[in-house]
Amino acid sequence: MQTVLVDYHVHPNYSIDAQDVAMEVYCQRALELGLKEICFTPHFECNPRRRHLDWFIRLEGQLIPMEQLEAWVPLYLDEVKRLQDEYGDRLWVGAGIEVGYEEGLEGAIEKLLSSYSFDFVIGSIHCLEDVAISSARESAAYFPCRDVEEILELYSRRMERLIASGFFHTVGHFDIYRRHGEKYFGSRLREREEEYLVPLLKEVAKRGLALEINTSGTKTGTDFFPSTRFLELAREAGVEVCSVGSDAHRPEELGREVEKALGLIKRYGFRLLTRAG
Repeated sequence: MQTVLVDYHVHPNYSIDAQDVAMEVYCQRALELGLKEICFTPHFECNPRRRHLDWFIRLEGQLIPMEQLEAWVPLYLDEVKRLQDEYGDRLWVGAGIEVGYEEGLEGAIEKLLSSYSFDFVIGSIHCLEDVAISSARESAAYFPCRDVEEILELYSRRMERLIASGFFHTVGHFDIYRRHGEKYFGSRLREREEEYLVPLLKEVAKRGLALEINTSGTKTGTDFFPSTRFLELAREAGVEVCSVGSDAHRPEELGREVEKALGLIKRYGFRLLTRAG
């Protein structure tokens, strides 16, 4: 059976950290790459203490406050619907969202997801203690002041609540702390992380969630998120389904290493999350 090439983590121009190019450019690039399904996933961040940093959507070249849902979500969904109609059977185009989860923000997340219908919702952790650990700049001032156990304790507690929230289809970049944390903690991180995170993989399985294989780590010379070791442990824990996403923020990143990710899905016996389920 032929493998379906998909990319379910694509940041269009609505995300302020993405290149300001039209979604149709990604669709054309997807056809060139032989992708059959892509899903756009603009950021949704709603931590009021980071309002000056994260609470914006780019719309027609202008930044507007993200909480003004009616100003951008209907336009985004309508644009994806137009692309779905235009590309038809050549390419399935999904309207997704990537939610930056933090405890205490459930009301804002529920308002978004109850007010609008998305094809796919990623739940991700980007911040600890109001600092973006996914950012090279911010993490450089955060990690050196903390020890491995503190980081893993904070991260695992937040991940536990993300998994239990019931908001999401998939858990995004499960071990994203590795992106910049490995250069500060090295082997100490690898030695301790399983103790904190393996129980959470069992919760992912229990709740029937998908686990994202996020290929963006190759951009900075690290493994996928999660690492291949955690993929093996996830299967042992009973996780059955994986989504695959490049976390593209520009067209040239679309589809990055997805074939390799699909190979891992086959190796460990996961089912690929696709439009057909």
